[in-house]
Amino acid sequence: MIGARALSTAFAVAAFGLPAFAVAETPHIVTKVDRTRVYLGDDVRYTVELREFEADEEPRLKGFESFEVRYLGASTNSQVVTRFVQGRRVVDARRGIVHSYELTPLRAGELRIPSPTADADGEEVRGDPIDLVVIAPSDQEFVKLHASVERSGTYPLQPFTVELRVLVRRLPPPYQDDDPLAYLDAAPRLRVPWAEPPDGVEAARELSSWLTPHLAQPRGMQPRVGFTVNDLTFRGNDLFSLMDRPRAAIFDLQGRVATATDVAGVPALAGRADEYFVYRLRRRFVPLRSGRIEFEPSSVRGSFIVDVKDRRGVTEDVFVRGGGLTVEVDDAPEEGRPAAFDGAFGTRFTVRADVEPRRARVGDPLVLTLEIEGRGNVDEVGAPDLAARPAFAEAFRIEPPTVERKGATLSARYTLRAATADVDRVPPIAFSWFDLDAEAYRETSSAAVPIEIEEIAALGANDIVRYGEDADARDPTRAEGLFGNLTDSRLVEDERVSGTVAAAAPAVSLVAYALLAWLVGRRRRLAGDPVRTRRRTAGERALRRAAAARD
Repeated sequence: MIGARALSTAFAVAAFGLPAFAVAETPHIVTKVDRTRVYLGDDVRYTVELREFEADEEPRLKGFESFEVRYLGASTNSQVVTRFVQGRRVVDARRGIVHSYELTPLRAGELRIPSPTADADGEEVRGDPIDLVVIAPSDQEFVKLHASVERSGTYPLQPFTVELRVLVRRLPPPYQDDDPLAYLDAAPRLRVPWAEPPDGVEAARELSSWLTPHLAQPRGMQPRVGFTVNDLTFRGNDLFSLMDRPRAAIFDLQGRVATATDVAGVPALAGRADEYFVYRLRRRFVPLRSGRIEFEPSSVRGSFIVDVKDRRGVTEDVFVRGGGLTVEVDDAPEEGRPAAFDGAFGTRFTVRADVEPRRARVGDPLVLTLEIEGRGNVDEVGAPDLAARPAFAEAFRIEPPTVERKGATLSARYTLRAATADVDRVPPIAFSWFDLDAEAYRETSSAAVPIEIEEIAALGANDIVRYGEDADARDPTRAEGLFGNLTDSRLVEDERVSGTVAAAAPAVSLVAYALLAWLVGRRRRLAGDPVRTRRRTAGERALRRAAAARD
């Protein structure tokens, strides 16, 4: 099998048509970062390239306790480089797999990114470590972050809106009414962790439909003004389009002079709202279950104008992290909670039950199909535990259900086995939920399903045919027992296999095979005999010659 390096070299020689020799590289690891100075809480892009490795496995990262590591994926980096050395063509065929990571330092100071490792030909290969300087954020007055939440209720499925406010200090006169971002060479980088909804909630709108309306549009000859968000890119005029080359997406968050309401919750800016521009980003979420929902802090990094001298802006690199918050989602109240409540919230539910078959014996399996459909958190509701309900536990042996969810319907299939023949129905199954409109418990149930259960038929001593000395027990004309369906003894024949016949069968098969092989061989030999061939075709040749003579 031709290796990747040999194939690349052959392609280079064929393409250029000149003598060449390849420089083969040994497996090695190349490590890189996008910058070596980073603020605490900010992230750094870290790549590990495995060059000339046969296996495309992910490298091992050990000793990364000082970082939060997020794997971004892998890409290929194969290339053929041609150069001339003393008049000879040299082809460098390189094959690499680049693994990308996002590292977030967990403490300030001088940190070292440890060496990644991978195996090649049974040996461990190590990459180079990289030193980082992690800067602790300092108190500054130029950029502030704050987040708040607006709620219409405190229970699951009652939506709430999270708003992130970025407060940027206004420019000095005479530019105080201008948007501070309009004079920046590059848009500040805004990182919003809850662009991907936290666990336990879902966003009211998809990421693209949420952010696309905020895309900054060109203002004549002026550059677009706004922030980048989570390093998102777009192509053409459509966010996440597959056409054209990707470009950094800049989002216009409609900056304006802040008001007292905008700085509420930021004690350092109390009474100083008019000193800042405010930019707002809002998103609506729906909680799926009760509990605590954590929204991690956002961050902003960029060069902001802190002063103007000689009509030139003085910039300063700023990194700020903030705007984290916690949302508590209440559970249904304990008071008045029904025994059949399993955590369902909504406004309407229906329950249907069916059993197949409807007629069986004691201990035979019955398949109970239960369907729960409603306007609520069906995905968060489990199948009712029938074994914990006395009406079922006393009448049936119950196996754990299989559950399937499709849209707003939960289907659970139980296997039931009736304990006695006295069972004449599958009892109604109650289902309770907490009504969000009335903020009260509601309950519905399925209808009872009638069934017929028969006792297991017992076999008496006379119903079992025994083989023994009793001739009457072997009589096939008996009216009961295993031969009760036979009325004529002549129908019972001796079907035992003869040992002589069984032993002779292989020999007979071999003789028949040999005879058949001889007949086939003889036919082939006769067909190839030239004398016999001339005899078979003599008549046909004579007829052709006579016809030619007549012509």
